[in-house]
Amino acid sequence: MFPSDALLGRNGGDEFCILLQNYTCEDAKELLQQFTGLPKAFSYKGKEQSFNISLGYAEYPTFVASRSQLMRCADAALCQLPIT
Repeated sequence: MFPSDALLGRNGGDEFCILLQNYTCEDAKELLQQFTGLPKAFSYKGKEQSFNISLGYAEYPTFVASRSQLMRCADAALCQLPIT
């Protein structure tokens, strides 16, 4: 789903990060819309369980002054309205 140079990692608990180099917010928005549009489910004890995701994203250095602010900005965006 994501480009081969994307960096994926677990941020802790149920939070994950995807770092996309040379993507603008508009580029990322398009990719994330495709990702969130996919059905999400897993099988447990033979029963299909569906689930949803919430996400937030930010662009460095366009909207934040430092890389340390990037995660805080993306986390704040998580609480905003869904991407459309």
